[in-house]
Amino acid sequence: MIRKNASADLGAVLLTAIFAVCVFLFAGCGFGLRTDDHSLVDIISGYAAPGTVIALERNTAVAGDLNVPKGVRILLPKGVVLSVGGNVISCRCHIFEGAGTVIVKGGKEPLPVYPEWWGAYNDNTHPALTRAAIQKAIASISHGGGTVELGKGEYLIAGTLSIVGNNITVSGEGDDSVIRAIGGFSSRLSKDLLKGDAVVTVKDASGFYPGGVILLRDKLSTEGRKNIFIEIGSIDGKDIQLASEYHADDFLVKEDAAAIVAFPGLFAYDSSNVTLKNFKIDGNKKTVVVPTWQQAAITFHAVKNSMVNNITIVDAAYEGILLVSSKRVTVSGNRIVNSTNNGIHLGGSRKVLVTQNSITSAGGDGLYFCDDNAGVEVVSNDIGNAGRYGIGGIGSWGRGDSSPIDRDIRIDGNIISSSGYCGIGIFEARNVLVAHNRIYNSSQRQPKNAGIYVDDSEYIKVSHNLTYDNQKTHTQYFGILEQGPKSRNNTIVDNCAYGGSVPKAVEIVVAFGLRLD
Repeated sequence: MIRKNASADLGAVLLTAIFAVCVFLFAGCGFGLRTDDHSLVDIISGYAAPGTVIALERNTAVAGDLNVPKGVRILLPKGVVLSVGGNVISCRCHIFEGAGTVIVKGGKEPLPVYPEWWGAYNDNTHPALTRAAIQKAIASISHGGGTVELGKGEYLIAGTLSIVGNNITVSGEGDDSVIRAIGGFSSRLSKDLLKGDAVVTVKDASGFYPGGVILLRDKLSTEGRKNIFIEIGSIDGKDIQLASEYHADDFLVKEDAAAIVAFPGLFAYDSSNVTLKNFKIDGNKKTVVVPTWQQAAITFHAVKNSMVNNITIVDAAYEGILLVSSKRVTVSGNRIVNSTNNGIHLGGSRKVLVTQNSITSAGGDGLYFCDDNAGVEVVSNDIGNAGRYGIGGIGSWGRGDSSPIDRDIRIDGNIISSSGYCGIGIFEARNVLVAHNRIYNSSQRQPKNAGIYVDDSEYIKVSHNLTYDNQKTHTQYFGILEQGPKSRNNTIVDNCAYGGSVPKAVEIVVAFGLRLD
């Protein structure tokens, strides 16, 4: 069906009305809008004027491109699918409405899709609508791949943006394209949430939004590992209708539980060939109620053959970039500033390249290795003012024999300055190369520590590193410190250590530490 605004000329209105009746009759006979007669394309090209709303009543397929003029909208009720074999061609304006699905296949030469087509705002308003619009844009290309292109402006979002699919790119126009987290809000639950429940009853629902994402947490949660993220379907008073049922087998949300506005940012899961590039994420950490390890600005879980490139992340509520169980991922050219915990966190990942990133003022480690990473290369990064280690956790961090250790790691050519503890920390690791790094002024928060620290590790090679302290009052006590009864078969050779601005030692092998006072 077609609706037009009252300002259209009378003749066009009559023609449109007649055509709408025809479409209605076709629909009543079971014809609907059919691919073979190009009905939708004909309607738009021949009859649609600004102010027209075209309501699809059947699943509709367009073999080639679909041109939608500015001011024309296509309404897709729930359950209706519009499949476009080519590209959707339109301005950066609102053209799709309703709960139905749009699939854009892109043809031989795919063009980007715009979140504004689904009603996204880029003026720092309407967080739930904007999140839902960007999510629909991502979903539209999830079947065959493509690019979602952010425009200039601030996209304020209330919750997670999920990527599940292959060959998906989200890109922007550099720091002019900003994804910003909404301010934090939380409310206690009025009653326990049990398995299979689809409604959460809270004491105050005023800060939640339909289409947003909430984190459900109670006091039994440990380090956030049992927190549950669920999308809000609708809100009726203090009852939050969940978009899906709560399906936790071993965890019930009770014991004075809370619902919390969540911002894990962009979350890619079980996907390949995902590219995130050229935009900015503002985590708005000052307003986050309860940060957890899931709340990274960017999370890759079981993702392979993918890239995070040239993204600026500021004020991440917990971590900047989190890679879990991912393979062949490149993290390059990103700027991560002032994250609450780690700048970059790697866990159980393989063949990851972290290169040419700038990580500043992370509350935890600049780059943190959780256990079971292998084949990771950390090359030519600039890491400054980390709260703990510049690069830390390499190994198993004393978690015991049950935790697989990090192994086959290369740390090469990095500049690491003013770390809270050590510049580089290696604990119970195997086969790690630390070479050509420049580390200075470590131990800002924990004085009398080392530039490079090796503990209970084997087959570690530390060579051609420069480590020094040029502060008026030295804090970095050792250049390189190796210790622990399990340390063996390590090679520490051809490193240089300086104290102040004058060389104190050149070409020194420091097996058990060089004091720099």
